Amino acid sequence: MSLPNEHSARIKSPIPKNAAVTSRKQIAPGVSIILQKNKGDTDKPLLIQSYRFKKNRFKDEEARAWLKNHKVGFQSFVPAEDATETREEIVDRIQKELGEESLAASIKYSCQCLTCGKVIESEKHCIETSCPQCGGEMRRNNRPGIGR
Repeated sequence: MSLPNEHSARIKSPIPKNAAVTSRKQIAPGVSIILQKNKGDTDKPLLIQSYRFKKNRFKDEEARAWLKNHKVGFQSFVPAEDATETREEIVDRIQKELGEESLAASIKYSCQCLTCGKVIESEKHCIETSCPQCGGEMRRNNRPGIGR
């Protein structure tokens, strides 16, 4: 199945939604992995089910080259559809695909303001969040260094 705005490289067959715990993680700009495991496998880690590449950052041949350069073997590669979808529509669609049991829906980030030091919890990545106290840039609270 092709996806709007994302190329997909399947690593292994997906577990049916009602039997899986699924999460999505960005690993590089424009590159995400879909992770899955059976709901009953509480002591086992999530495994990579597929790689997803943003169409606006990668042409399909560039995504294939990325996989080759990173020595990622895959079962199949499906280029993105030619449909146009907003970021919000993509997020809504993915959340519906993942279902309520998704780990991604429960992820919270501890963010610290680079200006005033205020710490907050956010469902968005810290870089996408502004400080509610002073409007400054945020970074992950547990990251060392100055944060840029």
